[in-house]
Amino acid sequence: MKPEKPVSAMPENWEPPVPAWSAMPRADKTTIAYLSAQNSDRSLAQEGLSRIQAFLTTEGGPFHVDFAISSMGAAPTDAFAIAYFNGPTHFDAWAQASGFDAWWKSDARLSDACGYWQERLTLPAQRMESLHSSMAPDGHAHGVDLKGPVREHNYWGGMRDRIALSKDDWLDTPITDTLARRSTGPGTRIVVNAPLNLCIIRSGQDLTDASAEERAVYSEVVEPNLAAGMTFLAEQGLEIGCAASRYAVEITSDGTPLARTFGNCLFVSMKHLEDWAKSHPTHLSIFGSFFKLLKARDNKISLRLWHEVVVLPSGEQHFEYINCHPGTGISGLFQ
Repeated sequence: MKPEKPVSAMPENWEPPVPAWSAMPRADKTTIAYLSAQNSDRSLAQEGLSRIQAFLTTEGGPFHVDFAISSMGAAPTDAFAIAYFNGPTHFDAWAQASGFDAWWKSDARLSDACGYWQERLTLPAQRMESLHSSMAPDGHAHGVDLKGPVREHNYWGGMRDRIALSKDDWLDTPITDTLARRSTGPGTRIVVNAPLNLCIIRSGQDLTDASAEERAVYSEVVEPNLAAGMTFLAEQGLEIGCAASRYAVEITSDGTPLARTFGNCLFVSMKHLEDWAKSHPTHLSIFGSFFKLLKARDNKISLRLWHEVVVLPSGEQHFEYINCHPGTGISGLFQ
């Protein structure tokens, strides 16, 4: 039987071997909107994204937005924006004023060449955390100060310790069965009720400042393990509680690839994410490959690492899939 309250996993007298920083919490909620166009033809997916981009550039839009493209195995290409808003009121005002809401809800989307999906997360500060290997902001850390160096990292359990609510709540899932996906597909509009405490991670790798030599070592030593781990979660993740996995390359607004990648994974709970990270061979291979990179470079690297983790409350979340490929996101899982 679990104790009534969780206990920090931080080792006694802990001093992390390397520094890291974490985003200061905002006073109010943050809304993170993943907005995607999907097609088996990459150029058509990017064309669909350009429609979404036009709305995002209107006045009153997000305080930060990233663009990315993901193609994994036999799945179609997802070209998407990750847009950060100051809570649901900000998002709703933008969606109405820009015309995005009317465009999204139109029945014409069902007959478009592209599929579209929207995963919109609204979170109070106590359900979010981020970790950054430098003081450069990424994701929801844009527009706030980074605190640190922080002690709550570089040990198993540090992620949970950085989420304020975890001091009083185990953040467990109500889902007890192994995940199984019902049939979904083109020509449908599906809205999914995400379960309480669905845990979503966006974990990034930034090689912008890395030398050609460092990039070559990264490509040989780290990237294959990272890609293999994301592929495992995309293809076999349901059995270990991962509802969706995307491995993406960030792009500019005109579609030019950047030297930045990230994994975006949706787990049934934080414990499912922790269990994969701590003990699964695919993540241990990823973890070990970073140490091989450090050794090959005599501990001198310009690679920046960062992540943000959110644990969803009930309500104010919106997961919708229009004309999408079966198996997209959490479609077919919880409705």
